[in-house]
Amino acid sequence: ETHRSECDCGYKLESTKHNIELKDGKYTCKDCGYVVPDFNAVTADGATLTKTLRADMTTKYLVATVSYPNAAKPNKEGKYFVYWYDRASGEIVSAFTTYSFFLTKEVDIIPVFATQKDYYTERAKATTVLRMVGCKQNEDKSYSILAERSISSSAGSINSHGMIYTTDASLVDSLDWEHRDVDGVKLLTAQRTSTVRTGLYEAKITGAESGVVYARPYIVLVNADGTTKTMYGNVVTYNLTNTQSAESDVLSTSSYDLSDISAEEPITPTEPTEKNPLEKIADLFARLVEIIKTILSFFGLTGVAR
Repeated sequence: ETHRSECDCGYKLESTKHNIELKDGKYTCKDCGYVVPDFNAVTADGATLTKTLRADMTTKYLVATVSYPNAAKPNKEGKYFVYWYDRASGEIVSAFTTYSFFLTKEVDIIPVFATQKDYYTERAKATTVLRMVGCKQNEDKSYSILAERSISSSAGSINSHGMIYTTDASLVDSLDWEHRDVDGVKLLTAQRTSTVRTGLYEAKITGAESGVVYARPYIVLVNADGTTKTMYGNVVTYNLTNTQSAESDVLSTSSYDLSDISAEEPITPTEPTEKNPLEKIADLFARLVEIIKTILSFFGLTGVAR
């Protein structure tokens, strides 16, 4: 007996609680034959990338983990790791040296490097990353729109995060916190992972009459003085082929936490520790000055004549 629920009329509910096994290189359900979607994921420049299934979280997506070893040390060009960049989408992904994310599409993730002089300026571009990472049609003809976040510890603590969307093209410029009560703008807030730094937020919605959804992720961060600031990702347009209802309705939301396997290394995140040649020369000169001072002090204390 399978776990798939099916009505007498032939309508099939989305399967849950799959009994997954690794078969012929694919994660497959023993009961219904469901195969966890897999996408091509590659990296380069000395980084490593692995894929696995975290069935304790979800069987909807595989988890990819990309890592750059010895991130606190310079590469052969004397530059330091600052963040991950996806060449497939043209987006900054994360500043975490080891970063895990749910694989919702093809990715080509590479490490980006910077000189010690530019390190903090470049890394600042990746401390708060909010991205829409896909839209997929489900078995029950609904749609899931997906948002990913990567928030470094240096960005501050998290008050809340979620997604804002509309199906009305005239409201695209109103997709922000201030317009959350405007008719036609829908703001969805994560609950279980409200303060978690990395993970995926999924909103399951019906189709739209227009066949189009405009969505962007948001996050509310807490500053050191206790005030808050709201930040947003880019607005992404998704074309839907199904038109079940006159307007898009939220069926459910899910959020998945990946902070347990993402890491900022070392504790002071990837801070360069080796000095450049000019700094080394300055240190050597300073030590020589100290040695000369010590010698002069010795002669002065012992009364040695000139």
